[in-house]
Amino acid sequence: MPGRLNTAQTPSDSGHDNGTQPCRAGILLLAPDAGLRAFLHRALAACHADIVIAESLDDAQRRLHRKVPDLLVLSLASAEAAASWLNRIHAAGLRPPSLVILSPGESVHTASRVADGNLPMPFSAEQLQEAVLQRLKCRPESHDGTRSGISGDPLVSDSASMQTIRSMAERVAPGNTTVLLDGESGTGKEILAAFIHQRSRRRGAFAPINCSAISPDLLESELFGHVRGAFTGAMQNRDGLFVHAHGGTVFLDEIGDMPPDMQAKLLRVLEERRIRPVGAEREIPVDVRIIAATNRSLGNEVAAGRFREDLFYRINVLRLQLPPLRERPSDLPALIGLFSHQLSTRLGLPALVPEEPELVQLQRYHWPGNVREVKNMVERAMVLGQSLSECLYETQPLQQFGRSREQASTQGYPDDFTLAEVERRHILQVLKTCKDNKSEAARRLQVSRKTLERKLKAWAAESPRSTD
Repeated sequence: MPGRLNTAQTPSDSGHDNGTQPCRAGILLLAPDAGLRAFLHRALAACHADIVIAESLDDAQRRLHRKVPDLLVLSLASAEAAASWLNRIHAAGLRPPSLVILSPGESVHTASRVADGNLPMPFSAEQLQEAVLQRLKCRPESHDGTRSGISGDPLVSDSASMQTIRSMAERVAPGNTTVLLDGESGTGKEILAAFIHQRSRRRGAFAPINCSAISPDLLESELFGHVRGAFTGAMQNRDGLFVHAHGGTVFLDEIGDMPPDMQAKLLRVLEERRIRPVGAEREIPVDVRIIAATNRSLGNEVAAGRFREDLFYRINVLRLQLPPLRERPSDLPALIGLFSHQLSTRLGLPALVPEEPELVQLQRYHWPGNVREVKNMVERAMVLGQSLSECLYETQPLQQFGRSREQASTQGYPDDFTLAEVERRHILQVLKTCKDNKSEAARRLQVSRKTLERKLKAWAAESPRSTD
């Protein structure tokens, strides 16, 4: 069996001492274009990995047969060329995780049939590093049974509730049971889904899709693919995520936003394990595991007639509920440490090491954006060279640091606020947490985007007022 890449093969590694990184990842970079190859190599050096460069397909093939890397970064003339070569090495029994660099304007779908990920040009060095680090988190276990990887444990936790969820996830991972994850936005549902997939026996791709982020008219094609001529603009056959993830896992995020007609088609797929691409006459068998997620109560959606009851029972085989961060403040130090380590590696900046008094203060904050907000705040603090508490004081108009969590939940606004002012402040705060994404804010507030825009327009027409 081929082993890992070793440092003797690495022509350059930015001066990092291999002895300080016993679990360094191995990356094989295949890029025939000299200029692009130099840029990619410089960017990848910040990932603290052992990088081997191949200038041609034959060179890459030889290196693959000698040592299988933890990740293959591939930049060829076209997505078709990349897909063709990956098919060749897969047929030879070599299946390293792969990231394909796409030329400007190229469709992601050609390469996505055989690659584990793709990155369209143009992109920054930081975006490449993020894509690489995300995939290196999924490296398989080493021979001693420990999980290697430079990004740490994605489910790091000191709380009993999260340790229970982790234990359940590890128990269910080896099977093919459909899993439903629910919890507030930002609690880490996709991270948990990837964790289950990584510990499963499935060797296909992990294919996530956000059902609320894709137009209902395109969702069926994204999931099941289409044939040439199926609709205007369908110039060629295209596989969907279910084919791409054959032998792996499809993660349906925000499944509660799936249109009713797609709910019926998904139910049929779950029951028969066959899909019909848009415009096709024949069905295609698929072997995928489904993990679904929602930030709303599907039981309430069923009662309101917005979600099919039969589909709800079909996906609700095993349900894992991720608690919000405000209910597990003991996890905050570990999360800060995890994200600080990840971002320090990617950004080349010193890690954050909060003192105990600051951690106590941060644990009193209610973190409405949950784990996602922690990661964003850690990155902001590192880039600006500030402490986390300084960043929070600057970005939160309603400072709740001095109060207990119980007070924060029951006394969030002064007693002399009118109901209209409370509504206005809350909506603006949710919109800010969502980084002005009105669709996401409307989903969190459980109102239509039209209602949200109407209120914002009315407030904008009023005399300017302070929102502090």
